[in-house]
Amino acid sequence: MKNIKSYQLFLEDKKVEASKSTREVIIQFLITQERISGLYFRDFDLIEDDNGREKFIIAYTQDGPNGEKPLMDKLVFDIIDYYTWGLESKYDKGDYEFDNTWRNPKTKPLETAIKDMKSNILRQIIFNDPSKKLVEPNNDDKKLIDKIFDKNNVWEICKSKVTSIMNSINKYDIEEIEDRLVEYHDELIGWELMIMFAWNYKQSWHGLKSDYDIDDQTCRLIWDAFYEMNKPYEKATFGEFIKNVKPCIYINFEDESHRSPKRLSQVEPIGFKIGKRFEQLYDVEEVKYPYYPNTRRFDDESDISDYQMTIIIK
Repeated sequence: MKNIKSYQLFLEDKKVEASKSTREVIIQFLITQERISGLYFRDFDLIEDDNGREKFIIAYTQDGPNGEKPLMDKLVFDIIDYYTWGLESKYDKGDYEFDNTWRNPKTKPLETAIKDMKSNILRQIIFNDPSKKLVEPNNDDKKLIDKIFDKNNVWEICKSKVTSIMNSINKYDIEEIEDRLVEYHDELIGWELMIMFAWNYKQSWHGLKSDYDIDDQTCRLIWDAFYEMNKPYEKATFGEFIKNVKPCIYINFEDESHRSPKRLSQVEPIGFKIGKRFEQLYDVEEVKYPYYPNTRRFDDESDISDYQMTIIIK
């Protein structure tokens, strides 16, 4: 387990008195860290943020039993170190958490438990108050994000990507795009259109507006990156996600009546026309059509009640 040694001095008012049970667990944690580090600890402080979220344990060193002088007066462990040790200890003792879904108890793999723990910490950092605009984390929390992703400068990389995406989107205007679709009015009778800007990764979208706050969107992009990196299948690396998340214009046709689905053969030609037209009008990298026209297994006469087009813009 890697020790975090680069954190700066902490504010006195963030130190909290640990409960007796928590203190006993932290002491056991520090005993294992003594064996790993070769240091000896005399006491510790538990550090929380203003919302009561545990963030760090500062362990203060002392001379060894034979008078050995420590090379440092304190060692800082972040909460990921502590929680990971706690999970590993439970699994070593056979003290598993059980999943009683479908009345079939089964152990949760340690790797999954650690991933869920990191997911919970990340959510607390970036979604600390979902009812408000999301804000840039402080430097300590950025270090925790980097550790969760095992990547340096995650916030800066994601903010740069969001800025690039927003710069592309800000070249266009939704009302002007809607006006362009008027030429297909007769063919679109019976369909309700929703048009929005978004970022796209494979077949997932996140809707955007040109006046969205960059920090708010950076938090959301970080969460999307974590989700894509931890799927049970088709996992992405952080680099793959950042490279392939793209700005797009998303167009969804939905049956207005919700009772009269159209045949795919009726709708698809309209989609192709719109895609070709947009390629002529805008700086388009790719148009992604639903049902994958060249490889789909759907019959042309299949009934559909909605149709989504994704126009990737440069």
